[in-house]
Amino acid sequence: MWIRSQNKRLLINVDVISVHDDCDDYLIRGGGYELGRYSSKEKALLVLDMIQENLEYPYYEVFQMPTDTEVDEV
Repeated sequence: MWIRSQNKRLLINVDVISVHDDCDDYLIRGGGYELGRYSSKEKALLVLDMIQENLEYPYYEVFQMPTDTEVDEV
């Protein structure tokens, strides 16, 4: 899946995406690169849900990582 990083400086085709603890932030990484940084684990997991939904029902050929403020916690 093609993903554009949160800072828009990276466009990468990744197969594996994961969430990592980084002090007070949660990073979403893929292909060895940071794709996005979120203030809570819940936000990071919601973004993974968004990526999964895009895989199941493709809206875009490239998924743009949302900023932290664009992700609403449930």
